[in-house]
Order: sequence, then structure tokens, then C-alpha cells
Amino acid sequence: MEAGLVESPKGANLPAVDAPLPTIGRGVESKNILISTLFLLQKTSPMIDEDPDLKPGMIIDTVSKKAVGHPTEGLMFIPLSYTTDWVIMKYDAETDQYKWHGFEEYTPDNANLPWNWEEGQDKFRRDERLSFFCLLPDQIENEIKDTEEDDWDPDSVVLPVRICFKRTSFAAGKVLLTWFAKIEEGRRRGHKVPYYHSIFNIKPKLEKNKANQSYQVFEVEKITKTPDAQKAVCESWTKQMAEREIKIDESIETEPTGQPIQKAAPVNNAAEGVGDLF
Repeated sequence: MEAGLVESPKGANLPAVDAPLPTIGRGVESKNILISTLFLLQKTSPMIDEDPDLKPGMIIDTVSKKAVGHPTEGLMFIPLSYTTDWVIMKYDAETDQYKWHGFEEYTPDNANLPWNWEEGQDKFRRDERLSFFCLLPDQIENEIKDTEEDDWDPDSVVLPVRICFKRTSFAAGKVLLTWFAKIEEGRRRGHKVPYYHSIFNIKPKLEKNKANQSYQVFEVEKITKTPDAQKAVCESWTKQMAEREIKIDESIETEPTGQPIQKAAPVNNAAEGVGDLF
């Protein structure tokens, strides 16, 4: 196995503690709490064949296997933190597609390596992936309302979700990266502003590639400030995710996603978008 390659991911490269792993609740290790990934359904996704109610452009929760948000208006979310890594793909000659092979930590040493390369007869491709950990405002509001009632429902407790951006949707991820950069610059100037200061919206957009294949990409825009009542929940999860190992559902990376077929690119032909993030 290549150096640094992770075949069985245990989390999201979040900091872990040296002391015994903290627990949430009574005896439940935080690493055993499964966090959903939200992904954009493509027209060739196997899930569409399995569920006729699912349509291209829907945002799907990988844990519940259900659509979230509105098909055209999108989904509101509050970003808390982010990580960057590489998704390693290996070329399969039988299907003429690149398929999931593993993950690799993003480091200064591999930041400028070729995105396509060969090892013997095998061809590989690396895709830079931005993973943002977020809370959904509607879910926070439901938790707040349920907390005020006598018959409290544990299912109302909000858990973070992850939204990933790579390849065709990487540009949308840059919108969030720019936001984080502005926050960090503000902090250097003395402004104590958290990343969860504002609510964003993510929605699908139909595009076509050079082969006239249609596919869905993410669009992101900032909507409004996060209400003060919701910031307490955001702050709580921001602290927890900085201190604890959280298990992420990676099934969307290890299974076929239904994205347009990606042909094998010439070796050392870097993918579009390589370079500075801003």
C-alpha cells in the first residue's frame, strides 16, 4: 500500500486526544457516532434505480439514504470547520472508469504532486477534497423548540453533517474557503467572529461536459447571519469536533456515485483547478 494511503478511514483527520477518549452521554464513545455526508445525486446513480422517488439534483443523506432540503431551492447550512485531503482513484480498464482506491492526507509535501500518475501498469488519479462540517438551521430550530416542551424527544438532538467538494464542485467549496479566510483575517484585526457567524445555502446546478454529458454540481451562497439562539449549539459542536475523534460515513466515496465517466488522463496532466485556493 502506498505511503500515507488510508484504506479504512477511521474519521475525518480531526485532532484526537492522548487521554482516554471522551464520551458523549453514558458510555458512548464519540468515535462511534456516525456523521452523515450529504451528496448530490446524479442521473446515473444506482440509488435512482433503487428508489423511484429520488431524482437527479437531490441532496442525499448517506446515513438515512433520504433526500434533504428542496430539489431546486437547496439546503440551508452553517459551516463549523473544514479539512482537506486527497481521494485516490485507480483506473479500471474493464469499465474505463476511475474507481475509489483510498484516502491520503493533504500535506505540503504532496500539495503540488501530479494529479495523475502511473505505478507499473496501474494508473491513478488524486482528487483534492474539501470537507466542511456543518449544522442545519432547521434541525437546530427543531431542537430548540423540542427542548422547550415537556415531552422531550432525543431524536431532536442535532448532529453535524459533512458536505464535500471536489472536481466539478470544487469551485463551490472555494466560496466557503474564502469565507473562512475572511474570518481569519478579521480575527487578526481583533474581531472575535466564529466561522458559524452566517448561514449559507447549497443547491444543485445542471452542467454539461465536453462530451455533452449532463451532471449536477453544487452552488453555494451566503444568506444571512446565524440567529443568536442557534449559535450556542454551533459553539458546542465546534468544541466537540476539535477535541474528539468523530467517525464519518465514507460510503459515498467507496461506492459508485453515478458521476459522469472519467476517462484516464495522460500521466502528469494535472486536473483543472490546481494552484492557489484564493
